[in-house]
Formats: sequence, structure tokens, C-alpha cells
Amino acid sequence: MPAISRDIKFGTDGSAPQNITAVGGLVYFSASDESGTALWRSDGTLDGTAKIRSFSSLGQFVAVGSRLYFAAEDGSTGRELWTTDGNTATQVVDLNQSAGGNNSGLLGTPQLTAVGNNLYFVGSPSTADEALYRVSGNTVTVIARSNGTLKNPDGTDNSAPIILGLANLTGIGNTLYFAGVTGVPSVPSVPMSPLRSTGSELFSISNSANTPTLTELQPETTGSSPNNFTQVGSQLFMTAIVPGSNRTQLIRIDTATLGTDNPTYAVVNSSGSTLAFGTTDKLQYTVTDNGALYFAAISDLEGSEVFKLDNPAAAANNSVLDTGAAVSDIVSGLAGSTPTNLVHIGNTVYFFATNDEDINGTLIGNGRELWSTTGTVTGIVKDISSGTNSGIAPTAEMVVYQNKLYFTADDSTDGTELWTSDGTSNGTTALVINAVAGEGSNPTGLTPVGNTSLFFAATDGFNGEELWSI
Repeated sequence: MPAISRDIKFGTDGSAPQNITAVGGLVYFSASDESGTALWRSDGTLDGTAKIRSFSSLGQFVAVGSRLYFAAEDGSTGRELWTTDGNTATQVVDLNQSAGGNNSGLLGTPQLTAVGNNLYFVGSPSTADEALYRVSGNTVTVIARSNGTLKNPDGTDNSAPIILGLANLTGIGNTLYFAGVTGVPSVPSVPMSPLRSTGSELFSISNSANTPTLTELQPETTGSSPNNFTQVGSQLFMTAIVPGSNRTQLIRIDTATLGTDNPTYAVVNSSGSTLAFGTTDKLQYTVTDNGALYFAAISDLEGSEVFKLDNPAAAANNSVLDTGAAVSDIVSGLAGSTPTNLVHIGNTVYFFATNDEDINGTLIGNGRELWSTTGTVTGIVKDISSGTNSGIAPTAEMVVYQNKLYFTADDSTDGTELWTSDGTSNGTTALVINAVAGEGSNPTGLTPVGNTSLFFAATDGFNGEELWSI
């Protein structure tokens, strides 16, 4: 059963744990006690939950090997990159050493991204400049920069290319994928010809390389706006706008052709119907144990539903469209079931969706609930909040832990609580934490640590919001 790890801040206010991140057998998180905000660690026990260091602000937690990296402000150097081994916290680099208030080297969203044992992030040595950095051990190197004068943090020169608009950093294996804008020769066969802008295109760099590789899908300055990268075998999947289309679509590229003049890619459709995605939407997907790719998309025929691609690792071919079939048209017509939070256990996929339909002015359905599909059989797992009431909120979370589902839901009686499911209706039950009827423990930040613990923030109605674990 769930148990509180430590009552960090006594009383009903609670310490409000955030940024819960697993590293090894621990979780790190930010929390506030009577002395302010600090970095904490926990193994789930009272004695194993301890403060590491106080900060005025911190966030952007990411695990790299056995260390945690994060953005923090200590009150003197501005918002910069820090790391911890669980005992002490140290500043990795002070990028912006300017005097005065504008001395933060990490502005906005620095996109801290783990790639193998390296860390990549976007930093600003000044308010006018931006660069992509790589942290390898104790070395911080500029990989791409906004102007040709930026040096490495240690003051040494570098030959990093100029790439603007750094976005969508994603680590897959030992390769970083990201979107950016650069200049290339206007006449490809004449390297010294005047430069033209590429628009936002795909870049990649391996940990063993020093220069990012450009893969340009759209000609001239249009840009393909690549996002949502994932890889199955040698095939890279991403959402992008390809030549001949003005819509964001799911495509796959043979990674062997990245960086070439004619990258081999295929557009994923559904029985001839174009599948669409929002340009900034996070792609909802999961790859089952048998290698099938399930993803949420918007079809011209079925609306927003779950689709399945049986053989995503097969080589892409420019002349062949990949056909992803809708596993079920849960809501007939273009309305769609709006599936989210796709996860899998074995070869079964679980997700949140709604089957509500307006029939002649009358709403029928189960609201937003937990669903499952095997690719051939799709159905609701349990109607948690009966009738058209939704048991699943738009902000609901779901993870897999010890081969079971753990998710947040509200049955309209106990409030929002932590639920668990083995995939059956009878095996879907609430783990009620808040003893005050109807208030709910409002769990957030569900974070498994291997198969040993599941951590989250919640309130039991007496101690305020604190760190809990199973």
C-alpha cells in the first residue's frame, strides 16, 4: 500500500514535491520546507529521504547515467546548469558571467536531454546569443551556435556551425535529434555559392561526432518542422511537413540515408486517408513487445483515433505509403475518441479515450475512461465514473509498474486517487490515500524506479502534499 516517505513540511500546506525523477535506485525532487525550496533525494524511507541543497529555484531535471542534471538558481550566478551524485550539488558551468540581473545562462526552456552518458542542452552565454552544448564527463563543448564568435565555456575556440532555432531535442540511443535553421550553399554543387536559409529542418549528431548532420526534406526556406522523434530498428519516425503537403504528417526515414541529398522516407497514411498531427502536438505512441507501433492521429475518415503500424522496422521506400490501420473507430465519423497516454503491457495497448456521442441532442457514452486494444479487439476496461461522467481528467497520468497500470482517476465518490489495473474490470481498483471523504489525494508525478518502487506526490488530508511511494 502507498506510504508517505517523509513529512517534509509539517501541517496541511505540505512541501509540494515536483520534478520527481528516477536515477538509479533513488528519486530526486524539489520540495519546500520551512527554510524554502531545495533539492531532495529519497529511497522511499524516512531516513533515506534527505535534503541535498537549497536553491531559490530549480527545475528541468534529467537523469544521465548515475547523476542528476538540472537547472537552478542559487541567488548569485543566475539560472545555470547543476549536477548531483546524491550527496552534494555542484555547478557544472557558469555560462553567463555578466554582472547585474541578466546573468542566467539557461533561459526559457533549456531542453536538457540525455543521450547515452552525455547531456545536451541549449544555453545562452549572453541574452543575445544561444548555443547547443554537450556535457561529456567534466568537459562542456559548443556543438552549434548562433554566431561565429562564441567560444567553448573554457575560453577555447571551436568550429561549431551556426544553427538557429534549436528545438525538439530528443535522445535516442547515442544520437541526438533536433530541429534547427542553418545556411547552405544556394547551388549544392558549388560549395562556395551564396548561402540560403534552410527553414526548420532535421539535424542529428552522435556522441562520437563533433558536427551535427543536416537532413533537408523541404526545398529552399520552407522547412519541414520536424518533431516527435522515435526510432524502431533502423527507421526514424517523426512528424514533419514533406514536399507536396502543407500538413504535419507522420513519416519514417531510413537512418542510413540521413545527411544525404535524397533521404529515403515514407509517409504513414491510413487506407489512403491522410493522417494529420498538430505542428506542436506531442505524438502519443508506444511500441509493443512484438514490434508494432501504435499511435494517435487524426484521419480524414475516422477522426482522432488509435492507429497501428504492424512492421515499423521495415525499410522505408519513397514510392510506397505506409498504411497504419485504425484499431477501432470508437466514435463514428470525424469526432474521434481523442486517445492519449498510450502505454503497453506485452502486446496490449492501454490508453485514455472517450466514446461520447451526441445523438439527436442527447449525449450517450461513458465519458473519458481507460481503454485497451490488442490491435484486433478494442474496448473499455472499466467505466470508473458511471454514465457520461468522465473518470479520467485531461491532466491524468498513467505509467506501467510491475506489469500493472497505475493511473489517476476520479470515480465521483472518493475524488482523484491513484488507481491500479491488471487490464480487467474487476482488477481495476482505487488505492484511496485521502481519508477525508470526496477530497481525493490528487496524486501527480507518477515515477517508477525500476520494479522496486513507484513514487508520486499526494496528500492524505492531514499532512498536505508530500512524497509517497509504493
